Amino acid sequence: MIIVVTGLKLRALWHYPAFTYHAFRSFGQAQRAEGCLSAQTRKVGPVYHTITAWRDGAAMKRYASRGAHGEAERAFSRIATGRVVIFQSDAVPDWPQALEIWHRDAHEV
Repeated sequence: MIIVVTGLKLRALWHYPAFTYHAFRSFGQAQRAEGCLSAQTRKVGPVYHTITAWRDGAAMKRYASRGAHGEAERAFSRIATGRVVIFQSDAVPDWPQALEIWHRDAHEV
C-alpha cells in the first residue's frame, strides 16, 4: 500500500478559517475515496498532520487532483507551507513512526 504523511503549517493565524474549510472537505473526501484504506489527522504543535493509506498510487493520484483536495491544492501556497513523504508499506504506521519518517524524509511541497 502507499502511505502519505503530510505536515502543514499556517502562514499566518488569519488563514485558519480558509485552512479549516479546505482541511475538513479534503479529509471527508479522503474518507470516502475509492482506494483509501485509512485517513487520520492530528495537530502536533503548530503543524497539522495527516496519514493516509492508499490501495495503490492510481487511487492516491485520483484523490489528490480532484474535488475538494484539488481545490485545497490550488489554495495551499497562499495559506500554508508544508512537507510530504510518500512511501510503500505493508502496514499503516502509528503516529510516532509516521512522524519520525516525516521528520527524516519529507520534502517541501
